[in-house]
Amino acid sequence: MKGVGGGVTIDSGIHNISMIRWIIGNVEEVTAFSNRLIRKEIEGEVTSCILFKHVNDAMSVLILSWAVKKQLNLICFKPTDLRGLYGVT
Repeated sequence: MKGVGGGVTIDSGIHNISMIRWIIGNVEEVTAFSNRLIRKEIEGEVTSCILFKHVNDAMSVLILSWAVKKQLNLICFKPTDLRGLYGVT
């Protein structure tokens, strides 16, 4: 894949991570999993799942993938709540 400088996390996820940190706060711990099972022509990871534990005890999850046909925006931010695909927190 031309124009790719790394895997999905470096190329597009870094902007999402920055937004998560800006909205929820600084991160204390990170656990992540990634793979390259599909689209082996890409040298970096194709899919990654990242769990963040923030300094304020909030948790957030970021799932990134170039293995899906359509980009989905599953997060909607409002001043009073954080909505995800399956509900409101």
